[in-house]
Amino acid sequence: MNTLFILRCPLGDCVITSCLLKDYKEQYPNETLYVLSNEHFMDLFKNNTYFNIYDKNLKYDKIYDYELHAFDTGEQSVLKNHLLSIGEMTLQDTPYFYFKRIFNVSITHNTKIPCINLVDEQKEKINSDKPICLINPIGIFFNFDCRYFGFHRMQQIVNDFKDKINFIAIGNCTYNQLLQPTKLQNLYMDLINKTTVFELLKYIYNADIVFTGESGIWHISNIQSDKPRHIIIPMGARYLERSNSYSTPNVVIHMLTNANTEYYQQHCLDKYEVNCLRYTLLSNINNLKLDDDNPCKRPVLLNGDLLSHCMANISIEQVENEINSILFEMK
Repeated sequence: MNTLFILRCPLGDCVITSCLLKDYKEQYPNETLYVLSNEHFMDLFKNNTYFNIYDKNLKYDKIYDYELHAFDTGEQSVLKNHLLSIGEMTLQDTPYFYFKRIFNVSITHNTKIPCINLVDEQKEKINSDKPICLINPIGIFFNFDCRYFGFHRMQQIVNDFKDKINFIAIGNCTYNQLLQPTKLQNLYMDLINKTTVFELLKYIYNADIVFTGESGIWHISNIQSDKPRHIIIPMGARYLERSNSYSTPNVVIHMLTNANTEYYQQHCLDKYEVNCLRYTLLSNINNLKLDDDNPCKRPVLLNGDLLSHCMANISIEQVENEINSILFEMK
């Protein structure tokens, strides 16, 4: 039986869903799985023992066509209540929840490592005389609290460690006068908007440190690793225990958050992790009408960066302390 999964979701959700595909195959071994997604993301699904790339010449007996997170307000409320009722549910559990909700098919979440296979070419060593840190200065969608740490703040970190670390900037970026006015300086390589997903996997495989917000880069950074790989991820107000269930050997996750359960439930889940900076970007920056009852509507101007309330509370010093501890461990 041929089963087709059509994934209408961004990069990070495709990575999460790779776990679901593996679990589905193991629970339905008699089905042959095929995947169709955005053409730029298809490298995630190649060379896999659990599923295959879409073949237009085949006839499919089952088709699962869905878009992750494509829910109206009522559905978001259902998810919120579900999250609150079972505290052990994490970000990586959401595809399983949606799959059950849409198709009434229950898949047990057993896989805790992205099901992405690398070929030898992607494992080739990148020449570097220092530890490699991949830095994602602005996530694909920069106006979420857990994705935007601040351009100027990232530049300071690069400046402070440029003699000890080779920084490689990666990811997609649309330069924005307010948030991302220009390119980062003092980099070993600037690969912003220059890599395919195939190439991105190679750089992540070679990285010693990945510094990124909660984005597709963060999810891909949990792929297999044959040496220690440290992921530093500022999460804003994300509730720590619900933000991660990856358990990739050799991958160490350093999550920075200032949230607690009460804050997260009141201000983030209440608005389904509201797009914190959208209010600012869509308003007149010089004439903000701030909502005192919702800190998500109170942006902070810090060191030249416009930040969400919770992200501003994660300092440069916190990030640099993590980097120093990693460098000490690598000696």
